Amino acid sequence: MGPSHSFLYTQNNILCRRGEQHKSFLSDRSYIRGVIMKELMDRLYSLFRPVVETYGLTLVDVEWASERGGVRLGVYITRTVGGVSLDDCETVARALDELLEATPELSNSYTLEVASPGLDRVLKRTEEYDIFRGHSVSIRVRAPYEGKYELEGELKGLVGDQLELETPSGTVSIPFSSIKKTKLLFKMK
Repeated sequence: MGPSHSFLYTQNNILCRRGEQHKSFLSDRSYIRGVIMKELMDRLYSLFRPVVETYGLTLVDVEWASERGGVRLGVYITRTVGGVSLDDCETVARALDELLEATPELSNSYTLEVASPGLDRVLKRTEEYDIFRGHSVSIRVRAPYEGKYELEGELKGLVGDQLELETPSGTVSIPFSSIKKTKLLFKMK
């Protein structure tokens, strides 16, 4: 792997880029940082996706996390059939490292981590509901659905603004806006 990198947005860039549009929020640095980090993660997701797909893999998520000792750029990949190998992670990491070195906004230091999403991942992006179609999930809803705040079943995917879930009592459609959290469940077959 190449040298360590980090993303740096100076106060001036934030104000120039977001100043007019979000004038009332300029004093709220956490709001500004959140908006910029979301934009960065979306941009990196779009940038990384075709690279990951070149290797027959699917990009699940990209995250930027401050941790003791520095910053971690986490890239999560999966394979439609079978699992992700250590070789897959290494190959993708090398390809992304080359791409990141050519990205001018990224400089200084970060640790690039390429990994599988894990057996009990919390789904964050709407794309993940298609990626993990057919997997067992646990869904927490904001208001009771048929008297329950938590449902388990096989994820069928998103149909419009409804999440379809196959439960022991049949297929249910849950408004996506009412979902608080969706988590993959590991079940031995």
